[in-house]
Amino acid sequence: MSQYIDIMLTEKEIFTKWLKKKIKIEEATTGVVLAQKVGVHPSTISGWFSRKSKGPEKKIRLKICEFFQVNHDDIVGKKKKEKSAKQDPKIVNIDRQHWKVVEQFQQKDTALQINQALVELEKVDPSSLESMLEMVLDRLDRKKREAAKKRDASNDKQ
Repeated sequence: MSQYIDIMLTEKEIFTKWLKKKIKIEEATTGVVLAQKVGVHPSTISGWFSRKSKGPEKKIRLKICEFFQVNHDDIVGKKKKEKSAKQDPKIVNIDRQHWKVVEQFQQKDTALQINQALVELEKVDPSSLESMLEMVLDRLDRKKREAAKKRDASNDKQ
């Protein structure tokens, strides 16, 4: 599931998650020190961590990478994705299809939690995914029929 999560996150979000962990590990580096080094206000950094903003722009991310002496592409996984695309185009196609589905959800966080739970369920009992799909499709069918009955009843009243 983690490969799907990384694909769904933007580079800014991936980088921000990495940065938050990095600052926790590096006791000598605080958000204030980092802010001074890269030329942003400390509240900007705390805004990234509290998700009030999507994360730093690439220019700032590159300054942060320079400060920590790390490679930006390694952090955001660009090289891994390019390599996996060359190795197995089927995976990339599935990832794109999955992303298109996830984009359609209004409650993306809930949809992601459901997907994560399904991954765990499949680990415990691989055959249960099929029964879960049947259950969801049955529920969908019932909801469609209920909606059609309401629509018909509403049309009959008019």
